Amino acid sequence: MREHQIRFLDLTKSKYGNGLSFVTELAELLNLSADSVYRRMRGETDLSYEEALMVSNRFGVPLQATSAQAPSSSLVFEHKPISSVEGFVEYLLEIKEELDLVRKHRGQVVYQATELPFFYNFGLEHLLAFKFFAWNKYIHNVDAFEIDKIVQTESFQYVRELCAKIYRLYQQVDTVEIWTEDTLDSTLKQLVYYKELGVFQDEGAFLSICIELKDLLMMLHRQTLEKTKELGAGYALYMSELSLDNTCILTKYEGHARAYLRHLNMNAIITEDAAFVGSLVQDLDATLQKSLLLSGTSEKQRNQFFRKLTQSVDDLM
Repeated sequence: MREHQIRFLDLTKSKYGNGLSFVTELAELLNLSADSVYRRMRGETDLSYEEALMVSNRFGVPLQATSAQAPSSSLVFEHKPISSVEGFVEYLLEIKEELDLVRKHRGQVVYQATELPFFYNFGLEHLLAFKFFAWNKYIHNVDAFEIDKIVQTESFQYVRELCAKIYRLYQQVDTVEIWTEDTLDSTLKQLVYYKELGVFQDEGAFLSICIELKDLLMMLHRQTLEKTKELGAGYALYMSELSLDNTCILTKYEGHARAYLRHLNMNAIITEDAAFVGSLVQDLDATLQKSLLLSGTSEKQRNQFFRKLTQSVDDLM
């Protein structure tokens, strides 16, 4: 056990970057003397589970990262559940940072979408407000969707500004998206569910969201045809005739690759594990080979695809 403890603290120290400062930081975190910290680093004194958990949370090194008993197939994922506006903002800031790196290094995003890619929510004011409401209702059981009240709150104003920056970054990043004919369904079903629940205080707000979705589909249709996003980045849209197992996002740039697996509303688990990412790349490549490229020359299939999606929105209005 103490060998694992030594490796865990060594890995944490290497991530921190400065040995002496690390000891000071650790002593303050655990309320210990520097000597007590050194004894734990040398394995002379056990690091309690509570202490190890505090170190893991503070420095972002998973407890299992250096486990000698972990099977070779085990993976290390990062997971930060979003349960507050502050946590949501932190999550958005991390997304913005990653997209900025992809843009600067001329990398690529591959997005396998079982639901509307969440970046598009960020570019639509009414839809973003609705998604913000739905998340708040999921977390805090908010009673009603009143867009005028939501958009005037200080927390939403900051979120909206941040989301607008993220959306602009996404429009500057080369992207491959994989959709099915059902990719829009979860958003539409969510709208219908809350409408039937009576949470929409204004019928006009519901119609405004539908109009935004139609405008979005028109924009996506255009950039699929042109193979270019609004701000000049490359764009390729594939349609899979088979159902997709899950929503996953792969970011790639200059030898760096990171996988995001979406789950439970807005949450995601994240990993840079080379073996897992490599396997995901193979799976995505296999899905692309079985899918129809709608960008460019597939005019008939492209028109049929977007006509069906647009009709599904019209049916709500």
